[in-house]
Amino acid sequence: MSLIYSLKRMINPLLYIEEYGRNFIVDRTDNLGFCLCLRHDMDLMDRKTIDEFIKFEENANIKSTCFFLLSQLRKYKKQALLLREGGWDVQFHSQSRPFYFKANPFKMERLYRSNLKKEFSRVIALGFNCSGHAPHAIHCYVGYDPDLDWSVIEKATAGSGFKWICGYRLPVKTEYGEEFHAPLPSYRITVGSSDNFINVYQTSWDDRFFFVSFRGKLLGKAKRTIEEAKKNILQQINFCREMNMPFIISLHPFQFLKKDPAYPAELVLGLISYCRQEQISVKTLKQISNEYSEIKISSKE
Repeated sequence: MSLIYSLKRMINPLLYIEEYGRNFIVDRTDNLGFCLCLRHDMDLMDRKTIDEFIKFEENANIKSTCFFLLSQLRKYKKQALLLREGGWDVQFHSQSRPFYFKANPFKMERLYRSNLKKEFSRVIALGFNCSGHAPHAIHCYVGYDPDLDWSVIEKATAGSGFKWICGYRLPVKTEYGEEFHAPLPSYRITVGSSDNFINVYQTSWDDRFFFVSFRGKLLGKAKRTIEEAKKNILQQINFCREMNMPFIISLHPFQFLKKDPAYPAELVLGLISYCRQEQISVKTLKQISNEYSEIKISSKE
């Protein structure tokens, strides 16, 4: 490597991108199986709303995947344990983004992994042996473009103690209040040795559809109707059906259970009802992950 290039790379970390992209292997699967997976981000929930959420899902006769912040696992440990014992899939809503201005991707990955390992050890100490995580809010971004951000985050997850991550690559490429386009397939990322890998299950739709934001901060509701949401969700369901992969929908129960909901709970109930009518199976991310290990990986990029 020339001295001039080294100096340029110190000034402009984006020169690392091509080199960084050659540093891992992506194995894709095309036959993971079509199903509905409700991914619930539990941030903003307290004891009262967690109890309301439990009643909501019990009445709907469904069990979903719930991502809790570390602070919530500490404060509402008993409720989180009751959820887990009751058959819900309790996982971790991580907050591991390093606040390091313009670090190169390699350094950002190491910093992110280090923070994630520390968080994971605290989760384990609380009695929650979570197999997967999903980054919370700004922790889905590390300062580059969406694809490079998520390459860093996914690679950082490998070797952190987690077995999988619920990907957010499509939502971060979709502006708040905008429609979602073709979902991304699931895949496995291997970094270095063959036993240092992580499974990535991609989110296909998110309730950011109902909001407007500036630099990651919510500013209010987008002018979106429930009918528009249903149409976009159905489009994503059909895409996933054709691709034979899970339709993973990311929701925030606080937003549809609060007194002035951002969108009605009927949207969620209607989705569950539709899937039952269409005989679409409903699975948690833990169930999908357990089945993934039995799937033969079909192609390599």
